Amino acid sequence: MIVGLLFGIAVLAAPLAAIVPAAATAPALLAVGFLMVQQVTRIDFNALDTAIPAFLVVLLVPLTWSIAHGIGYGFIASVAIRLLSGRARDVHPVMYVTALAFLGFLLIE
Repeated sequence: MIVGLLFGIAVLAAPLAAIVPAAATAPALLAVGFLMVQQVTRIDFNALDTAIPAFLVVLLVPLTWSIAHGIGYGFIASVAIRLLSGRARDVHPVMYVTALAFLGFLLIE
């Protein structure tokens, strides 16, 4: 119900948002991008089972022009690395389902 109400408000407010020029939103996008890139320094590059999927996400989001594709490849890589290293028990069942869903999504596209 709340999402529906907020969507209705957003539909009515869309013409007002269209008034704002792209030049006015660029500084905000740069600030958000800067804050997001700061988190890359927190990746533990000594733990390859987490560093490789994180690197793939950071690399493939801009290269594929799709956040969904980048995150999908990261999920698939994370599960594959743990499976191939013999640590299948370390993977939560939700990760298996999500990785399979992303794999299906990427194969269909």
